[in-house]
This record gives sequence, structure tokens and C-alpha cells, in this order.
Amino acid sequence: MPDFIYKNAIRLMRDRNAGEALRYLHGYVKENTRHAAEYGIPEQLEEIQADYDRMRDFMLDGFQDADRDKVNDRICHRLVRLFSLLRLAESKQHKSVYRDAAARTAAFTLDPSAVRQQLETFVTDLALAGLEDDAADSARKPTVAQIHQRYHYYVSVLFDAVLVSPIWDKGMEEGMTSLILSPTVEPVASLPVVSAVMLSAMNIFDPRKWMTLVSVYEKADDERLRQRALIGWLLALTDEACDFWPEVRSALSRLLADATVRREVLECQMQIFYCMDADQDKETIMREIIPNLMKGQTFRLDENGEFVEKEDDVTEDILDPDAADRKMEQMEASMRRMMNMQKAGSDIYFGGFSHMKRMSFFIPIINWFVPFYPEHPDIAGIREKTADLQLFEKLAQDAPFCDSDKYSFVLAIGNVIDKMPPAMREMMGASVSFNPGEIGSEELQSATFVRRQYLQDLYRFFRLYSSQAQFEQAFRYSGDTRLSKDRFFMVYDHVGETVGWGDTSRQLLRFLLKRKDYEHAARVAEAYRDETSPAYLLQAGHTALGSGKTVGGLSATEWFEKALRLSPDSLKAREGYARAAYAEGDYSAAADAYDALLAQDPDNENYQLLGAMSFVRSDRLEKAQPLLARLDYLHPEHLHVRRAMAWYSLYQKDFPKAEEIFREISQASEADAYDRFHLGYGLWLGGKGREAVGAFLSSGIPAEDVFSKDFPFLSAFGVTRVDVQLMLDSMKERRS
Repeated sequence: MPDFIYKNAIRLMRDRNAGEALRYLHGYVKENTRHAAEYGIPEQLEEIQADYDRMRDFMLDGFQDADRDKVNDRICHRLVRLFSLLRLAESKQHKSVYRDAAARTAAFTLDPSAVRQQLETFVTDLALAGLEDDAADSARKPTVAQIHQRYHYYVSVLFDAVLVSPIWDKGMEEGMTSLILSPTVEPVASLPVVSAVMLSAMNIFDPRKWMTLVSVYEKADDERLRQRALIGWLLALTDEACDFWPEVRSALSRLLADATVRREVLECQMQIFYCMDADQDKETIMREIIPNLMKGQTFRLDENGEFVEKEDDVTEDILDPDAADRKMEQMEASMRRMMNMQKAGSDIYFGGFSHMKRMSFFIPIINWFVPFYPEHPDIAGIREKTADLQLFEKLAQDAPFCDSDKYSFVLAIGNVIDKMPPAMREMMGASVSFNPGEIGSEELQSATFVRRQYLQDLYRFFRLYSSQAQFEQAFRYSGDTRLSKDRFFMVYDHVGETVGWGDTSRQLLRFLLKRKDYEHAARVAEAYRDETSPAYLLQAGHTALGSGKTVGGLSATEWFEKALRLSPDSLKAREGYARAAYAEGDYSAAADAYDALLAQDPDNENYQLLGAMSFVRSDRLEKAQPLLARLDYLHPEHLHVRRAMAWYSLYQKDFPKAEEIFREISQASEADAYDRFHLGYGLWLGGKGREAVGAFLSSGIPAEDVFSKDFPFLSAFGVTRVDVQLMLDSMKERRS
């Protein structure tokens, strides 16, 4: 279904325009009769049309009906359900995942009672098989393996059935909730079912599936179930769902009235941002950590692909006897750094395991969501080969990476286990640890850690699954780290309107500002506007300052002015105002602000540097000179001090000196594009316009915008608007 069709229909139904929505759907169904036939959509549409016509006729005939608005709402709700069925029918026609799942479940009936009985039967069969005599062990193993094979297949079909199931009713909601929460149903089955409910509701919202996730979150004792359900109802939620379904809106308000739930929602939102850092974390690890870890390897692959032990470097032992100790220290330092990244929330394993997701194991969708368990039939052969190493047991007990990566690790071991020399195999069995950071069992089982692991599983699925494009996205990556509005749940209207978000929302703002994610920070600041809070006013000011845009219609200086009116003695507000005034080009106001700050703290070098720049740009050179003289004496190589000296030289009209310093700065490794651009100013004002053209172009900065902003400065040196236009024309000609 084209996106504009979906959006138009949703808009009409959200506006309760039942008549126009009916006409719209009639037209679409007429052109897509093959899709509509599956669930009897044309017949249902005619029934709804008849009810609408009856309501309209009663109104035209003068009948008063106090419940007419409610009747219209019910018609719109029925249309939403019908529209959802139409989208599902189309998905089963055009999306391979849905089409294949529908084919596999054609003979499957999603009856919660029957499904629960079947799952309990598998558990009973396994228990009985385990009670057989040890003497019969060799004969029993195939039986146990077959039970696991059948169990896994049944769970995969159940997953598919939930994924493609049409809109649920109240009975189905209660039955599936009971099934998932049943203590007699193994997590190997209940956890994937929760994920299937989430995926189904994300793609095509269903209030009963969403309420199932809420019920599981509220009632589950198993933390893994709770956190899957939490993430599920958060990712499936949209503002439109709250607009359409009063029961969803009511449940959401009840949930968010609880401070514990609000804290978990906040943590989940922040953890999603950490997940989207996976590529950046991967680059950091590969560039700065892995090289040191590789130096300490004692095995290598020979030309035949076999592992052989490296020979000791005797020459190094003689010439540099401390080299081995240094390598060990570097390895330990690198390992500590990586563990610290993990504790801070980074996804440190994505880079190492991501390429393994192309293995055939990850073709079935169920294997992205099934928790790691050693009896999984697709890894049974590897388990037999490594039984003496107890790798599976160690992975299941204390490995701090997500289930998807545990399976990847096992599959990787399966590819090389036969090539390992005995010494390496013995070392792996005796000393390998999957928990080098020694994360305690209590933390591994905590809500925060369990949630992080599942989010990492989801990130891998939405990023790497071969058919991931057929699902509504939960993450953005590879240069686009923006959460789409319908997944950035902390800024939903119906989330933000809940009482009690004040401190929690400011925690999220602080988190985003620390990441310099001003785009999302602005959306949070606008969603939770609170001009009575000094902390909020400062955060809104810093958001506007960092983004260079207004937030909630106010500039950074305006936000800091509000903060100063509320807290006149606030040093942070005064500092923020000074920085914002400079950034916005009001150098006179910035100079006044830094003058006041320097009066309070004359030895503060930040005030001295920023104040000196403000004095220079506002042409108060006599106040700038002593500050710059001191800073240049104390920090002659400091890049910011050199920049200030270059601008001071410009304003003194010492253009050769300004050119010299700007050229020196632009060649430094820490230089940015504006340093090259400002070199152009030094050249242009010094009469070297042709060279200035090259400097401006090399910066890559859109010159027209900067010239416009800096025109008051340029005009003070005799540059006219015609001069600016001629420079821009010269740049265009040089570029062509």
C-alpha cells in the first residue's frame, strides 16, 4: 500500500470524518478487489456504509441523538479495523515474510488453549525422556533431539501465526496473555511469542495485541518477559493509536502514572540511542583497541587455514626484554577500556558479530528472537563436538552479550573447532571466559542489563535481517541516527502530557546534550516545556545554542535571559547568555556579559579567552590587548589563543600578521573548515583577493551565508555588497 494512501486514510479516520473515509476506502477496495476478498472486506465495508447512511438519514430527518458522536466514533473504529485487515491482506500478497508465514500456517489454528496444551505436552515429553535409565542413554539421545526438533518447529510456526494474525478480540488477548505468562510454558516459546506480538503490532497496530504486551509487562515474574513486553508496547505505540483507541490512551496514562515505569521508559529510550551508536563504537574498537589485543595473540592461521602456535621472537627478547610486559599491559588496558565502554552502555560486540548474521542459521525469522539455549536443534552438532569444553554452559550462564551474538559465536566455533590444535582447544576449555569484565550475576539479571541485551538483539534484526525492509523500523543507522517520530516515544503527545515527567524529561535532555544530539534534544525540550524550572531553561538554552536554531520559537539568548530573570545570580545562566550572544553575532552584548564575568572571576582563563574574542569582534581592542598578551605568553601554542590573536591582528589591520597566523592555524591537525575560511578573510582584506578565492573554496563552507552574517564586519573594512557579489562570482567561476 502506497504511503500516501495509508496517511490519507489515517488522517480521515483520526479526524472522525467517517463519510469521506468510507468513500476513500470504497475507491481503494474497488481497485484492489483481490486483496480485499480474503477477509470479506467488501461485505464488511457495505455493512459499515449502511450504518453510516442510517446515522446520516436520522440526522437529516431531524431526529436528535445524544449518542451520535459515539456512534460516529464506533464507525471510525470499525473502519480502522477494516483498514488494518486490508493492509494485512496486502502484506500477505506483496511481502515475502508475510506470504511465507501465511503459507506455513495455513493449517494452523491460533487457539491459545490448544497451543498451550501442545507446548505443555512437549515439556512433559522432555521430562519423561529425562527419567529413562542411564543404561538407555545412548538410545534416548535421538529421542530427546527429536523432541527438541519438533518443539522448535512448532514454536517457529506459532511465531509465524502470531505475526500474520488478523485483529484480535478480547478473548484472544486474554488467552494469549495467559499462554505467555503460564509457568508451564518454557521461555524458549513464550519469549519469541512476545516478539511476534510486537512485530505484528508495529507493522499493523492492533489494540488487543498492544494490551497483551502491557499485561505481560505488568504481570510477568520473569524479567526477560517483562523487558521484552516493555520494549514491545513502547515500539508498537503511536500517537495515532492513542487517538483512535480510548483503552490504549487509558492504559498508557495508568502506566506512566507510576514513577518506576517512567524510569524504565526513560532508560529504554536512552538505550535505543546507545544501540544506534553501534557503527561508531565499532570504528573506535577496530581503530583503537583491537590492534593492541592482536599483538598479544599466541596463535596464527597458516597457509592451510590451520591454527599453529607462534614461535617466540628471540631477537626481541634480547633487544627489548620488557616488550612482552608492555604488550600485556597494552592488552589489559585495551580490554579495560572495552569493558568500560560496555558498562557505559555501548554495544561493543556488534562489529565483531555482525558479519556472521549472513549464516543460514539466521534465514528463519524465529532464530533472531529465540533465547539462547544449548538444545537448539540447529546447533546440536556443534554442541556434541565441544561437549568437553562446556562452552554452551558458560555462554548460557554468564556471557554478557545478546542471544543473537551467542548463536553467532557458537556457529563461528563450529567452523573452526576441527582445525584447532590440541593446545589451543585445551586452553579454551580451561581458561576461556565470556565475562572478562566480571559482570556479576545480579547485574546480568537486572532489568537494565536484560533490556539492553534484547534491544541489541532487535538492533541486529532490524539492521541485518535479509528482509528487514518489510518491517516498520525501530532504529536508524549509517549516517541517519534520527529516530522517526513514531518511534521516538518520549516525545509523543500522549506520553508527554502525563503528569510527573519533569525530572525524567530533564534527565533525557541532559543525556542528549551530552551526546551533542541537538535535534532530538530540541524535540524533547519542546515536548516538555517548563519555564518555571531553572534547569529546564538552561537546557533549552544550550539546545538552541548547540543547534544554532530556535527551540520553541526562542533563540539561545532569549532562553538564557529567561533563566537570568528567574535566577539573577545564576552563574551558569550568565555564562550561557555570554556564549549565546557571541554565537548569534551580538558581540557587543557578549563583551558586556564577559566583562561582568571577568569582574567576578578575573583569573578564569575561559572568561579571558572568550572575553578577549568578544572585545575584538566588538572593536574594543584596548580591553582585548592585555588579556591576549597574557594568554599568548602562557599558552603560545594553544589553537584558540592563536585564533584570537589572528582576529586581533585583523582588527588592527595588520593583514600580513593575520594571514600568517590564519595560515599556520589552517595547517594544524586540529584545524576546522572555518579556519581555512577565515584565512580567506586575511587574504581578501590584505589585498590578495585571488588567493582568497582559493581559501574560501577549500573550506567547503557555503560562502554566501557566512558573508551575509559577517557583512557588518566586512563593511567596517570598506567591503561593499558589490565586492561580496564579485567575490561570490569569482568563486563560482573558479569552481566551474
